Amino acid sequence: MIRQKQKKQLTPTAMKMIELLERNGPMRPKDIAEQLGVSRRTVSKAIKVLHEQGIVQEVPYLMDVRGKVIILKKQVKE
Repeated sequence: MIRQKQKKQLTPTAMKMIELLERNGPMRPKDIAEQLGVSRRTVSKAIKVLHEQGIVQEVPYLMDVRGKVIILKKQVKE
């Protein structure tokens, strides 16, 4: 669950990314960027913030060992 303090520190992109992951499940950063209509760099920054706050984690992408998939660590609720 995102605490109010955490929520205030998140960018709009990070919040949209959480909603997208809740809806679609694990996604590659490239796919997140395409879905949100933002650059991959913007997504990378959001992933870093969300990872530091313990909201998401990166795991290997089984279809391509070089790639990563972003997943929610736990069910995120408002």
